[in-house]
Amino acid sequence: MTSGWGQEQLTADHGRGGEGVDEAVARCRRALRATPVADPRRASDAEALGNALARRFRLNDDPVDLNDAIAAYRDALKAPHADQGWNRTACQVALADLVSRRYARTGRRADLDEAIIRYRTAVRRTQRTDPVRRSYLIRLAEGLTVRGRLTGSTLDLAEASDATAESTP
Repeated sequence: MTSGWGQEQLTADHGRGGEGVDEAVARCRRALRATPVADPRRASDAEALGNALARRFRLNDDPVDLNDAIAAYRDALKAPHADQGWNRTACQVALADLVSRRYARTGRRADLDEAIIRYRTAVRRTQRTDPVRRSYLIRLAEGLTVRGRLTGSTLDLAEASDATAESTP
């Protein structure tokens, strides 16, 4: 299996519905099983599986796919080595998006907390001049606002306000 196959294939599969995505998930699972933990391709292979499962979740709304995608992204982030071109921050944000979505479905506070931590990390690791940083700040502000309203934390609400202000061009 070749590393990095998942994202390009998923784009092509989107128009074919669930069948193509099921094939992508199976192919990514095989690639990941064949990749040793110490292999630099492990992170990108695990991320490709997370991408495939996330796509299938969006198509079928199956919580098993959501949980498996979260596990795959976590596996990618735990990989001891990664290809030079692998984007850890993008994987961090993809994971944050999914745990945030799971929080919206279940109300599980640990998911909201994890999403906020991961969005904060993404903001810290992204240069101020990078245009994608704005979307990370917006997501962080949204999570902090939800938690601030839930808990009454003025610190969360203040940080959300700061993140929103920073995201405004």
